Amino acid sequence: DDEVLAGLAGSDASAHADFNRSSEHARAIASLEVVLRERSATMVAAGTPFPVDELTAAFGLGPFVRDTLILALAPELDAAMPRLLAYAQDDASARHATPALATGLFGLDAGGRAEDTFGPNGPLERLALVRRTDGLTAATRPLRLEPRVAWYLRGVDDPTGSAGIGLRRLEPAPVPAELSTAAESVATAIA
Repeated sequence: DDEVLAGLAGSDASAHADFNRSSEHARAIASLEVVLRERSATMVAAGTPFPVDELTAAFGLGPFVRDTLILALAPELDAAMPRLLAYAQDDASARHATPALATGLFGLDAGGRAEDTFGPNGPLERLALVRRTDGLTAATRPLRLEPRVAWYLRGVDDPTGSAGIGLRRLEPAPVPAELSTAAESVATAIA
């Protein structure tokens, strides 16, 4: 407990990050992350990737956004999670993940800014992965997944959209031969 309190006491972000990396808990988490990456690679090789891996690949999302999506899904999978999230945030009303919690737990991707992930032009809102909650500060607003995204991450997909889920990867449309040179020029210009 003393080690944890000492690590949390300072407001120095780099000291806090050093503490997190050096703690026994961080090493245990890093070990689990290795196992999860290995299982994920195995699933991809078998042609049946985890839904979260499909989603992050399809939208080109980074590890921080991937972890944030899983954190936002947690209260929907386990009834004890809302209480744990509230405890972790020292706020009994904070029963869902928040941008502040996700940033504190995972740190941002290299060179990232919280606004780039959680702002209106960030991938979570731009891609309609989370529901927008107004009236709260940007750091403390709940991260609640859109229902279709939550179901998809659970492995339930409805490509027809009849259940309101309808997430699926679309194959690129064929480009007519007479337009292929122009399409290549545009693709090169924007790359």
